[in-house]
Amino acid sequence: VNFEVWDSAGAKATVNRTITATAECPSWEKLCNNLISCSTGMICVDDLQDTSIQSSEAEVVVVDEPPVLELFVNDALGQFTQVKKYSKFLRCAAGQVPTEEVLCEPGPYAYDPEDKNITSEVLICPPASCLADGCPGHEFSKKNVNKCINTNSDVSTVFHVKFYVFDSATPANNATVTRTVTIAEPCIPSEQWCGEGEDGACSPVDCDVLDALLEDDTDYDPPIIEFTQGNGALVLYYGTPVDYSLKPCSNYNNTAGCLAIAWDAVD
Repeated sequence: VNFEVWDSAGAKATVNRTITATAECPSWEKLCNNLISCSTGMICVDDLQDTSIQSSEAEVVVVDEPPVLELFVNDALGQFTQVKKYSKFLRCAAGQVPTEEVLCEPGPYAYDPEDKNITSEVLICPPASCLADGCPGHEFSKKNVNKCINTNSDVSTVFHVKFYVFDSATPANNATVTRTVTIAEPCIPSEQWCGEGEDGACSPVDCDVLDALLEDDTDYDPPIIEFTQGNGALVLYYGTPVDYSLKPCSNYNNTAGCLAIAWDAVD
């Protein structure tokens, strides 16, 4: 209901009063929250619907958390690391830790808030075409690192070794981590690589000199003499003949009736 008034100057003032007509309910029922209807058996249908909506809105939605991949690193093997050309960079054996002398890949640790430890399900460098299916056969426990990098590549070649893991959610959540591997010189600056590929080795001398030393067929081992009778000291009795000669044997394979044989590894 609006009330209005004007003064002699023509100024206006307005107020209003809101009046709500409510139902008059019997003493055994109650006025519902809409203020226009009474309950039935002390139950208001509209109130039940409001409560249902509020309850639905208050439902807790559980979100499946994604897994976490933690890459192993130490002083010898970092997230960005160098591997010598021609060396063997493979998966670490059980309990093996990478060292500067023997580098190996231990892989990452995988954890999921719902599935717990899922390290056994980690994939290594899987092709993108199979990621939707989980890439069976590309598990790190089955597939070695040499399927992802080639240490015979040119120095400074860079490989990105990617690890993936998926949890059991539908659709699956995933995590990924990458180790970047750069192919480094196979030898220290004062040495050079001699030989063909993986069969070669680092040498402190020029490869031509090394080849000449390896091809040297000079016989440095002396010949060997062995006695066929006694051990070097032979006792003979005067006037008593012996059944062998004091001369060397004529043939290494014929030692009958002679005193000594000689042989040489080359001759």
